[in-house]
Amino acid sequence: MDEPRPLIISDFDHTLFQTEQFKQDFLRSLGLKELKVGEFLAPEQLAAFDRTSLSVDGYLFPDAAEFLRRTTENELKLITTGDPAWQSFKLGFVPLLADRHQTILPGNKGEYIREHILPGLTGELHFVDDLEENLLPLVDSVGVNLWQILRPGSEHPKHIASTHPRIRVIDTLDKIQVENTKI
Repeated sequence: MDEPRPLIISDFDHTLFQTEQFKQDFLRSLGLKELKVGEFLAPEQLAAFDRTSLSVDGYLFPDAAEFLRRTTENELKLITTGDPAWQSFKLGFVPLLADRHQTILPGNKGEYIREHILPGLTGELHFVDDLEENLLPLVDSVGVNLWQILRPGSEHPKHIASTHPRIRVIDTLDKIQVENTKI
């Protein structure tokens, strides 16, 4: 019997998707400068938005598009947090994610993985996220490889490199190694 293929779970915002650039371009297209913390656009505003005014794949980080092409639907799952309407809206701009399993959560991704994915997992797991707080719940889990991606130029206040020995800090998805092979 073949060994199970490793499962890769990836965050979306700031990991695959240039969230800040998208948000700036999106708000500018609506004639807005910013949304206050906790303020969201209504689902009908998102639905009425003309998607053709923004680039479709242009918001993926350059290495993310290649990363998505190299992984299959069964190898890569996407987990993200935030307002479900806003997250779904952004995910809709990435055709390469259309066939991927997507989960939008209200809370910590690492806790969700520990409680809902690890119990049924038969192979190795690789989890990549930009925030250490999402990786920390998994540091004691066997068979789990943790990757914190910190993109050059990121100004997110929570983008602080982890010092935990189980978390590998990378600046590009090209550095993720699965079974001693670059993804």
